[in-house]
Amino acid sequence: MNASILIACSWPVSATYWATVLQKAQFVTHICHTTLPDALRVIDQHCPNLLLTETGFANGQGLELARQAVVIHPAIRCALFLPLTNEAWTQAMHTDISGYLPDGLDDSEEVIDCFVEITKGRRYISPAFRNLALLPSADVLGIVKNLSDRQKQILRLMAKGLTARQMAYEMGLSESGVNFQKENLWHKLGLRGANELKSFAGSVQGFL
Repeated sequence: MNASILIACSWPVSATYWATVLQKAQFVTHICHTTLPDALRVIDQHCPNLLLTETGFANGQGLELARQAVVIHPAIRCALFLPLTNEAWTQAMHTDISGYLPDGLDDSEEVIDCFVEITKGRRYISPAFRNLALLPSADVLGIVKNLSDRQKQILRLMAKGLTARQMAYEMGLSESGVNFQKENLWHKLGLRGANELKSFAGSVQGFL
């Protein structure tokens, strides 16, 4: 792959393990197991393509690391180890996370698959999360059922993590046309912008 990745895990043994796994898959790795400022300095200095972290990093600052990483280096794609709970899922969905992995995962192939997907601009959600009670309510499913084919397509592509430019190519529209469609859609759904629309798309993607 030759993409560079920062591994930010609180336990040095865990960080070293994932570095070894990812190096074998041809990733260039950097490690941080100390503090949030230290991890942000690594991102600022090395501009890695990818970030692998955990919600518990630096006393629970993993999500904050992901948020600030995108501010420092907008092109970075983030994968996160998080608990198998609805609360953790919801918090992660409101952050610019591309890959969702369960805490305690020891399947190296799945982690590699996750990064292969997100380097292609897609979103990766571990099958482990499909066992959670994350299904939308009947009211939400009724709204989704009544959306137009074009609106459902927008949600499908957003759930995959595609950018507006990539969506424009897939849909045969201009980028401004895609943004116009997205804005209309979030108003129709009573949402407050693109981030909430992205979260909504992820929550209903199995029903589109």
